[in-house]
Amino acid sequence: MLSLFGHSARRTVRCLHCASPFVVPSSASTLTCPICYERVRVDDVVITGRENHHKIETCGVVVVRKFAHVHADVLSSGTGILVEGEVQARVARTPSLVLGPAAVWTGDVEAQSLSIDPTSTIKGGKFQIKSKPKGKPKPSAKVN
Repeated sequence: MLSLFGHSARRTVRCLHCASPFVVPSSASTLTCPICYERVRVDDVVITGRENHHKIETCGVVVVRKFAHVHADVLSSGTGILVEGEVQARVARTPSLVLGPAAVWTGDVEAQSLSIDPTSTIKGGKFQIKSKPKGKPKPSAKVN
């Protein structure tokens, strides 16, 4: 299922701090963003059981497998979130949210694209579909 987001030996991820894309080896787990120099997690997060977290943040993919349940205040992915189980999140931020068959979602979402299987359930939350981030803003010229 991770191939839905195009993984290979090297892959491009988007920094959660500055939104700049950069290439990483697929075996990497944490790196420093070459643009903003913030430390970021770049590996995929796969949830297979029942888990509670304050934050789940990765530049990779977040996958919630069938029969898994995750409760998180903040769920952030620079690549995408795939839900096959159940998610309760105060807020989720991702370029792509996919709610698979029989998935259950509760919480707010900020995403660039959304795919919802007809058999999935949305129990509540505000969904905002936003345009693609342009990366780090350019500094403005100083006028004297």
